[in-house]
Amino acid sequence: MTLTTYGKNMRALSMYGKGRAFLLAAALLNGSMEKRGHRSEATEYVVLHLLCQGIETALKGLLLLHDFDHWNGRQKKTLGHRLLRVSEETLAAFRQRPLRGKVRVELAHLDALYRLHRLRYASVQDEVVAPTTIATERTWLRVRAMLRLAEREMKKVGLLPE
Repeated sequence: MTLTTYGKNMRALSMYGKGRAFLLAAALLNGSMEKRGHRSEATEYVVLHLLCQGIETALKGLLLLHDFDHWNGRQKKTLGHRLLRVSEETLAAFRQRPLRGKVRVELAHLDALYRLHRLRYASVQDEVVAPTTIATERTWLRVRAMLRLAEREMKKVGLLPE
């Protein structure tokens, strides 16, 4: 089926919206557990997984918005679940500076855990790594900035309501 420009934009926005929802779910779960004092390692790993899934899905949606014809059908093979590669491709597509320093280190660590499904399934890691020791502060800050910038730009071009 051949999609119109409108159809391509709607599919890309759907992908972005799902990624944003994963990120919001991670933030809500994280805040709710913190407020109630019910933090558990299982919950921490779920928050980390949702964060990673949200980053992957939202950025892939942005890549589709940028160049649907290039990225549609290629994302799985070219990018997979590699957060660092998805981030680098997205930053390059939108002519943003590459990740550097501690935020890159955080994302690379999350990338390795997410890509190998260490956040989703039980493994020996659960016995030796406390999920609260996995740094994400800079990643969360960068994600918030990315969402603000993306949505501001989508509003400018009429893809989102003011």
